[in-house]
Amino acid sequence: ALLRREVRIEHYTEGFIRDADVIALSAKVQLVPSDEMAKPHAGRLTVHLRNGERFSAFRDTPLGWGDNPVTPAHVREKYDRNMTFSGRVTPEQAQQGLLLLDQLEMLSDVRSLVSCFVGQTAA
Repeated sequence: ALLRREVRIEHYTEGFIRDADVIALSAKVQLVPSDEMAKPHAGRLTVHLRNGERFSAFRDTPLGWGDNPVTPAHVREKYDRNMTFSGRVTPEQAQQGLLLLDQLEMLSDVRSLVSCFVGQTAA
């Protein structure tokens, strides 16, 4: 996230993990335990610049957790990105799957939903 300003599923693939910039930055990372964080999933990021400046950010609850929920729009954006990344479904299949997911409680048979994700593959 520090290098690319966001986290996407493709950033966990071999090519991104072995990127020279990622490796160089990871060599500079230092994990420091802190008693200031009451929640085990809290985190602080502090960046120290060569000129002595420091920038710090703290989050006591990760995005998407119960007390820090994501918006429906954010979930849909992530869904679209992940479906595109998969390369296994067409945009039409992904859209149909999303429509069916929105009506999941009303589906009498989930096979129509499953076929959106494992039916044909994208060209």
